Amino acid sequence: EIITNRQQRQCNSPNPGPAVVTEAREKNRTLNMEEYRSGKVVLQSLPRYLLIELTQGCNLQCAMCRSERIGVPSSRIDNGLFRRVAADLFPTADMVDLRGWGESLLLPNIVEIIEFTRSFGCDIRFVTNLSFRREAVFSALAEHHCHIAVSLDSAEANVLPNLRRGASLERIRSSLKFLVREYRDYHGSSDRIAINCTVQRPA
Repeated sequence: EIITNRQQRQCNSPNPGPAVVTEAREKNRTLNMEEYRSGKVVLQSLPRYLLIELTQGCNLQCAMCRSERIGVPSSRIDNGLFRRVAADLFPTADMVDLRGWGESLLLPNIVEIIEFTRSFGCDIRFVTNLSFRREAVFSALAEHHCHIAVSLDSAEANVLPNLRRGASLERIRSSLKFLVREYRDYHGSSDRIAINCTVQRPA
């Protein structure tokens, strides 16, 4: 029997679908909706969507974001704190958004973080400028079927660097092509990749 590369990778991909339905997650969903419908403002249910800022550091210096560059290694979440939050909240969360002010995908241990987060069965989301090339990271994103929003405020090579200092349209295009291929190889679709655009002058 001939097994294509895509089929093999799909077979090897752990939990490629949406958040895994566990008893704890389902009970929290039910309680959350009951509290929402009854208008409660003090909740017993836990957050279903989490946004965790892993770093404030970034490879770019965008005018709408920061006045000075912050290196990725210099401003990171404490690993112990991250794991305590994970232990408390990841088992019942549907979506964990691992981003914030910085570029999370540049962290040296981001693949380990993705694998650790996915081990709880929750979906993962990133927002990224993608103006870099880290093929092992891109493959991990595809393998774990993460939701990706690529910040691309202009498709004009002479405009983008004015909006996002240090960004390269060619680098983004190259990285995006690789990422799309990886998603299609693993899942037959790249529908979890989207473009995120900040509407601003001069774009």
